[in-house]
Amino acid sequence: MLWLSLFLTFTIRVSFGEERNQKDKLLFDGKTLAGWEITDFKGKSAVYVSDSCIVLERGATITGIRWCQEFPKINYEVQLEAKRVAGADFFCGMTFPVNENYLTLIVGGWGGTIVGLSCIDGLDASESETGIKKIF
Repeated sequence: MLWLSLFLTFTIRVSFGEERNQKDKLLFDGKTLAGWEITDFKGKSAVYVSDSCIVLERGATITGIRWCQEFPKINYEVQLEAKRVAGADFFCGMTFPVNENYLTLIVGGWGGTIVGLSCIDGLDASESETGIKKIF
C-alpha cells in the first residue's frame, strides 16, 4: 500500500527486482487516476488530472490519494517528482512499505521546514535522526 498526502503535482515511477531498469512501472499514466483512490479524509479537497499531473488541492485539513494495486515490500525504489503549487505546511507525506512495516517521507512538515522519515523507532520526522530543517 502506498499513501500520499500532497498539495502538489507529481509523477511516480517504481522500480523493483534485481533488474530494476527492465521492470520500471509508472504509477500514473498522465491521463487518469487509474490505480489510485482518493482518501476519504475529513476536510479533503478536490483531486484531478490536469496537464499530465495529478493535482491535490489544499483541503481544510488534508487531501490525499492511495495506490490501490500491488506494490512491492522490499527491493524497490520510488522516484517522486513533485511541485508545490500552493500552501506552506506539509508539502508531501508519502508512506511506503518496508517489509511488514511502513515509513513516511515528509517534505516540508512542521511549519514547512522539516524533511525526513517518520515511523523510525516510533519517532516522527521532526524527532528522528533522519529529520533535517530546511527553509523552502
